Amino acid sequence: MAGGTLRGWSALLTMLAGLRLAAGAEVTVLDLTEGAVAADLLAVAAGWGISPLVWVLPRDLPRFDLGLQLSGDALADVLALTVAAADGAQAGAAADPARDAALLAGLLDVLGADAGIARLVAALRELAQTGGPRRQLSAGVLAADQLSALRTWSGRGAEHLVIDRAGALEARLRALTGLGSALPQARPSRLRVASVGRSGTAIGNRVLGAYLTVALTQLLRQAPAGPSWRQTFCVLGADRLSGDVLDRLCDAAEAAGAGLVLGYRAIPAPVRERLGRGNAAVAFMRLGNAEEARAAAEQIGTEHRFVLSQLTDTVGSSVTDTVGDSYTSTFGTSDSVSDSVSASRTAGRSRGEGRSRQCAFAPFADRSRSASRDTSASAAVTDSRALTEGISASTSWGWSTSRAVGSNSSLAGSLQRSRELVIEQHELQHLPQTAIVVCRDGPAGREVVLADANPAIMTLPGATLAGAGPAFAGPAFAAPPSAPPPAAPPPLRYRS
Repeated sequence: MAGGTLRGWSALLTMLAGLRLAAGAEVTVLDLTEGAVAADLLAVAAGWGISPLVWVLPRDLPRFDLGLQLSGDALADVLALTVAAADGAQAGAAADPARDAALLAGLLDVLGADAGIARLVAALRELAQTGGPRRQLSAGVLAADQLSALRTWSGRGAEHLVIDRAGALEARLRALTGLGSALPQARPSRLRVASVGRSGTAIGNRVLGAYLTVALTQLLRQAPAGPSWRQTFCVLGADRLSGDVLDRLCDAAEAAGAGLVLGYRAIPAPVRERLGRGNAAVAFMRLGNAEEARAAAEQIGTEHRFVLSQLTDTVGSSVTDTVGDSYTSTFGTSDSVSDSVSASRTAGRSRGEGRSRQCAFAPFADRSRSASRDTSASAAVTDSRALTEGISASTSWGWSTSRAVGSNSSLAGSLQRSRELVIEQHELQHLPQTAIVVCRDGPAGREVVLADANPAIMTLPGATLAGAGPAFAGPAFAAPPSAPPPAAPPPLRYRS
């Protein structure tokens, strides 16, 4: 795989490694980019219930054990090749891996079978006469008998050469001093990620990246052949390694039947010579450099045309439920008093008198006389009094509750034509970050496929993986181990 951005690599690694994990395979990732490309993969693996083993170097060197199980001669060979790979073309004539391996193997014999990297680096420091024996003893790294053996280990004529080369080896291998010094209890895992972090120095990280690759190659050389792609190794940032290191890694992986994915951010001349070598598919992602994009277009073939389509999958969910409750209580009192008094008095008196008599003188008849007298008195007294007194008091309290919960879901999918892609320099420089052009040998000859490495495709209801031929032999991926089977509608098939 050549080109791409860190974000695109993260998507592609999640897709590839996720499919291999779902098929029951074991995946080992070496991330030399210092960009934490495997972060999304670790999140997906945790969701599937896989507990990965993760090392971020140099911080986790004490609990990292890659290469420590090798024999003395094999470990010396690994360390010598590591120094040569870290030096690269600047090593000059003094960098002879065979002579360095012999020097390191002799030191391991002097130090004993339980010698670790820390003691080996201390022995190199003693041979180079940097620090002196007192420093080695005070640090508790080397014993007194070991220091005595080191003083007489090299001959008098070769002493000067040994001092110079021991100093050069110590300067490189000091980055591995803490390797395996505090190993925890081993636990198995189908996903292992070893990455170079930003906390190390530039020279130290180059040595760590070379050691990871060389030690992995040595272990693959000693491993028996197994089923194809049962073991999958992903080396990201492989353009930082020399050509001979990559060749040995590819040969060891092919002999062991392991799947190997090499990721190159750039395409320098050594990488361009090795793209597509052997039974390998070549994948190209976005290439920002014009020269590299032109070289990739020539290798793919400018006669190919593709249609870039946009797949939109929208899943929305909202819940609405309204509940209201209100309560109010009021309490009040009121008093009124009224008083009225009334008095009345009445008095009356009446008197009458009458008299009648016969008259003696005629011609007059009888005569009568009447007199009357009436006396009346009245008195009235009225007293009225009204008193009104009112007391009013009221208290009110209450509560109001409102809750909104509802449900509304939507699923929309649309497939629309976006634009036509022609394999040329300009188009390869502006590919989407997750787009990938894959070139491989198929049953009908050479095949060129434009694919999308977005891992979100695996979550679509009908997504599945169609057969990809012998180069990608292995169980087909249908869904994560704990996921339900695909839905009833016809599946959407994608080729990777």
